[in-house]
Amino acid sequence: QQSAIEAHDQAYLHGDVRNIAAERGTASASHATPSGMPVSRQWVHDKLGKVTDEQLKRMIVEMAEVNKRSWSGETIAAATSGPRGSVQQVMASLSRGELSESERAEFNILEFGDEDDPINPSWHSLQQAGVLDEIRKAKTRVYAEGSKPKIKTTLNHWLRYTATVARVSFLRPRVNDDADAFMTESLLRQGFVADLVRNGCNVDTAEGYASLFNGWHIDTMGYGLVASKSFDDEQYRRTNQGLRRLHPATRLERAGHQAELNEAVLRKELTEMMAIYDEPGAMTSDRWARIERELATGPDGSLDLGKTKALVYSALTELMTDGLLRPGEGVKKNGFIPQSDVSFDRDERGRVKSATVMITPIKQRGKHVENIQKKPVVIKADRGGMLRTAELLDILFHVAPCSEGAEETTPAIRFPVEKIKGLNRTQKKSLGNITMKKVMEWYHSKCEAAGVPDHKLFMPHSFRISGATMLFRMGVTEEEIKTMGRWASDCYRIYCRLSKERLLELSQKMGSSQSSQFVNGSRGFLDTLMHFEPVEKRPPDDDTGGATAAANGGEPISAESESGAESEESDCMSDDEFEKLCGTAEPTPPEVEKEPTLESLFDDDDDA
Repeated sequence: QQSAIEAHDQAYLHGDVRNIAAERGTASASHATPSGMPVSRQWVHDKLGKVTDEQLKRMIVEMAEVNKRSWSGETIAAATSGPRGSVQQVMASLSRGELSESERAEFNILEFGDEDDPINPSWHSLQQAGVLDEIRKAKTRVYAEGSKPKIKTTLNHWLRYTATVARVSFLRPRVNDDADAFMTESLLRQGFVADLVRNGCNVDTAEGYASLFNGWHIDTMGYGLVASKSFDDEQYRRTNQGLRRLHPATRLERAGHQAELNEAVLRKELTEMMAIYDEPGAMTSDRWARIERELATGPDGSLDLGKTKALVYSALTELMTDGLLRPGEGVKKNGFIPQSDVSFDRDERGRVKSATVMITPIKQRGKHVENIQKKPVVIKADRGGMLRTAELLDILFHVAPCSEGAEETTPAIRFPVEKIKGLNRTQKKSLGNITMKKVMEWYHSKCEAAGVPDHKLFMPHSFRISGATMLFRMGVTEEEIKTMGRWASDCYRIYCRLSKERLLELSQKMGSSQSSQFVNGSRGFLDTLMHFEPVEKRPPDDDTGGATAAANGGEPISAESESGAESEESDCMSDDEFEKLCGTAEPTPPEVEKEPTLESLFDDDDDA
């Protein structure tokens, strides 16, 4: 590797760049290999499937030189050339975030040619003004924190594929108008998807990896894979369609949470507590004391862990249903919904009329990226037993209060750990960190104990599905569903499942509706049945073997169609075919071969 680096520095910093492919008579300019691309060749030879920062920067320069030699036009050549430094060195300096002190020193001594050249920018001036540093910072923030592990996984897959399977550089050249280069890069990308599928990945995920790497390549080299204005990569799409037929995707079966389970199963332990809360009259301190005693176990007043879990997790799951929350909005990876973001509207008796929870949407694109503006989730109280979100939050806030002034740093959904006795240090730490995994473990254990069928199909997104389905069931408009669920596109439709009750309503409407159709200019469908044109039948003495033309267009009518049998173009199955499929067809007697007659030997048969 050190020898390759030295060869690279010798060739690319001192202008000793030769087109090896041209010396060999290769026609494809896009795949020319200046000076043998020493670092890139060494990387392919090592077959390690990983790359160092030092190698990457030199490989960027080598691949950029390949692209430069494939471009035509004196302006482009002037803009990318220089005695020592060139735009390739600038691109390499932008590839990995901020520069170290030594890298800054190396960049500053590069000579980029005539500083007054009207074509070539003054890279030193851009660096000193902080413009290049701003680009470096922007490149580190292209992907959200949650997407960075996916990018790392994508690079690992691509590096392994190019190093050990395709045996090529993982950085790819520009295609431009080179047909051979276009087909090479197209097949390389198709091979990447096929390799992932062959190793157990489904086609949709493999396409996602290819797309993610394409974005990374654009950030690194300034252009994507198979990028050409002259060619369209139709083979990529069609090959993936074939892969889908060969390897059908195992779809994730994910059902909507059944809100009926809330009262009957999930918070069954809280029945007495809710009965106390629902008693008529004002919410007095005595009533709150009774509620807390109902949650307690033993004479010391410590809270029962099972009942407390039911309170905390029910408040969370019902909030996620009411607000159509994504898992990352209900239980954030890097934060939480603070108590300061929850407010209650009460009547004169202190009873909750509604609760408002401010949440930060996690799906942000375009101009909404890094937008910290929160959206309100307004929840009505006293709606019945299926959803008691407002009441559960009210109870939780009284059972697990925070000190005055700490509302912004105290989670709204939290365990009152200090009120639960007998917990060791590990248990306290675990209860203090609420995750969706812990919530779903509690959820499935409750459903398992109650004998709920197919409860394994209920997953963290099931609460969002449940909320959208209930809104859809009640005839809420599309725009209202999209607004409540914070959907920017029509993908909300995959969350709206048809319930049995909604299907029965639709069936009722179909059975009681009238549908007078305008057919052929008539007022209704029945009118068309009163006027029809008869179809001429073939005369019995017509022995031409063909059918007479129909009156409505001259199309021949086969004898098979006249007899009521299905035509060859029909997409239906004939009775005989159906009986054969079911195995109920009568066996066909074997044909007896007849002796040929003397006259038949001399028949003038065109088909003979």
